[in-house]
Amino acid sequence: MANTLKILWGLYTGFTMLVIALLKMGGMSLFDSLNHGFTALATGGFSPYD
Repeated sequence: MANTLKILWGLYTGFTMLVIALLKMGGMSLFDSLNHGFTALATGGFSPYD
C-alpha cells in the first residue's frame, strides 16, 4: 500500500511540474502557469480564469 501511494504521489507531482514547465515555456507568466498547473489535475482542467 505504501509503495503504491509513493508511485501515485510521484506521478501526480511529475505531471504537475511538467504542466507548469510546458506552460511557462509556452509564454505564460510564472504565476499563471503555477495556478493552471496546480488546478489542472486537481479540478479536472478548470482554469482559474472565467
